[in-house]
Amino acid sequence: MSVPAGSGSPGRKAPSTSAGAATKARVFRSYFEGSQMLKDALERSLRSVHDISLADYNIMLLLRESPQRLCMRDLAERLVFIPSRLTYAIRSLSTRGFVEQVQSVQDKRMQEVVLTDLGRDVFDRARATHRKDVDRLFFSHIRPRELEVIERVFGRIASV
Repeated sequence: MSVPAGSGSPGRKAPSTSAGAATKARVFRSYFEGSQMLKDALERSLRSVHDISLADYNIMLLLRESPQRLCMRDLAERLVFIPSRLTYAIRSLSTRGFVEQVQSVQDKRMQEVVLTDLGRDVFDRARATHRKDVDRLFFSHIRPRELEVIERVFGRIASV
């Protein structure tokens, strides 16, 4: 049901039943289903080959690429994690010997997370697998001219 012009709240548009709305629904559904399928495939690969989850990989990626040690708060902000989930993930990685928590030199109240030698080795092997999977599952379906569009769109979404 559409709302006649001039009725309802000021500044609100009537719900659209146009072809544009149908296109938006199709686009979002394609994005949603495609991104979930991609995430699931990347997760399965990392678990089957390296026995780590995609979340583990992302944590290890941040730790590997950071020029300095990261505290739990910094990791949570960069990963958009719920703190309790990050605590669980770090505990799991620590139990497997991939990371360790150490007291911060600058602030004795803070714990920083660092990759162990084993964690760096596991991550480096997983990175090679992950790059191949991303190329095969994602980039092989994208034309060169589409790369900049995807970067702009997701850059805007990520900055919200």
